[in-house]
Amino acid sequence: TDWSMVLEAGPDIINFDAFEYMDHFLLYEDDIVRLIEGGGAIAWGIVPTSGFRGDESVDDLFLRLEKGLKRINQWGVDADLIAQRSILTPACGMGTMTPDAAWAAMGLLSRLCRRCRE
Repeated sequence: TDWSMVLEAGPDIINFDAFEYMDHFLLYEDDIVRLIEGGGAIAWGIVPTSGFRGDESVDDLFLRLEKGLKRINQWGVDADLIAQRSILTPACGMGTMTPDAAWAAMGLLSRLCRRCRE
């Protein structure tokens, strides 16, 4: 995805697969900073869906997410502002997942959200 083109369109929220494509998304420093400081939000698709195995851990996902949040903070964006402008989501649609896998992924997301609030 050419995130600069998407971000230049002025969206209120950007949702991306942070599990698979965090490093690629974070190449767009200026655009991401402008989005957050301009009142926009990032929906971090941090829980895998297409490759969901069920053995992913909250700790591993937290470390992945923290890596992205810290990078944006290193660019000079306040950590509290980043947190306020962040939403956690599944990485992608869940329509191809079995019901049990979808429930497990949402449970993992819920536990990750609780961990982030600590």
